[in-house]
Amino acid sequence: MSEAPPGNPKTENAPEIVLRDNALRAAIWKVDGEYGPIYNTKISRYYKNDEGEIRETSSLRERDLLPAAELAAEAHRSIRDRKRENAQTRSERDQQSDQSNHDWHDDELSRGDIQRERFKQERETKGTRRTRPRDRTAR
Repeated sequence: MSEAPPGNPKTENAPEIVLRDNALRAAIWKVDGEYGPIYNTKISRYYKNDEGEIRETSSLRERDLLPAAELAAEAHRSIRDRKRENAQTRSERDQQSDQSNHDWHDDELSRGDIQRERFKQERETKGTRRTRPRDRTAR
């Protein structure tokens, strides 16, 4: 199984990762999602038709099933590695932005302290109960 280099300048919709095992191919596309990249995979088999032209199909023969499973596992590992790299770079970027923008609240107050202060203010303005009292006259 081999991995093709990412980014093909000839075609805009080329897969980011291509894994091959003989006539089998796993093509992996990356889509930027709201919470990070999403990877879609297509496993296909190449064959020659009666005229000698190379064709692609998603139908697998019995003897292709085990190699396809191994190819799928390799695709899963590649995607997992890419997601880890993405998470690590995002974490590093977030740490850098946190260090440069750390004065968004008073450094003396923790998040819990801020929540307690908000609760105290809410209790003072709305009273001590957080829910409406039950009607006990129906008993």
